[in-house]
Amino acid sequence: TVAFEPISEGKFEASKRIIQETELTAESVRFYASLVDYYTVYKLKRMSASIVQMYLLCFVHDRYQRLNGDIVQDFDDEAESLPVAFASSRWGSLASFGSRTYPGTRKMYGTSGNSFVAAVEFGDRVSAKAITVGGLNNDPNSPHFDDQAEMYTKGLFRDVLFYREDIEANLDREYTPGN
Repeated sequence: TVAFEPISEGKFEASKRIIQETELTAESVRFYASLVDYYTVYKLKRMSASIVQMYLLCFVHDRYQRLNGDIVQDFDDEAESLPVAFASSRWGSLASFGSRTYPGTRKMYGTSGNSFVAAVEFGDRVSAKAITVGGLNNDPNSPHFDDQAEMYTKGLFRDVLFYREDIEANLDREYTPGN
């Protein structure tokens, strides 16, 4: 398995705890998180480390949630969601994730960033790893609706199958058009 470096689950849990302990309002968390995208890396490096740390703690307080196949989601703080600790692409994050709160929510949910990431190695045999945010099916009843969500939030990739023998070894079912 190939992995890129997301902010660890421990840092996400720490951000949750610190935000609760400091009694920051949801509006303050949104504001501080937005400053990570607002300022350039150069400007952030020139600021006080404690201020930047607060901005980053608020920034990693993001969630992934996909409740149905709709393009525009109605997010629900009471429904299951996964912590996502990726940064904005402005920070050079391969898997970028932008989030904000939505009407009726206190948590920040992502709606921008990569929907697909792949790394391909060309040679005598093509080798590739990829991840699709959520899954490959838009039907909530499909096992492939959100089967890649947890891998995505952990920065893991799946193998991409190019060759017949690899596909046949991993085949769930076969479909022939017209049959």
